[in-house]
Amino acid sequence: MATGTGIAPIKAIVEELIAKEDKRKVYIYWGMRYKKNYIVMSYFLCLRKIKH
Repeated sequence: MATGTGIAPIKAIVEELIAKEDKRKVYIYWGMRYKKNYIVMSYFLCLRKIKH
């Protein structure tokens, strides 16, 4: 769970799980006041497409 720029540590955790080929499902709950503030949303959408 993260808000605003608090997504940075979550991003690092997800990248580490991918690097270790962890098979667990990850759910990210991320809130912002305005849609335009989701600065790395496309990054996370691309990660969804990675097959393990």
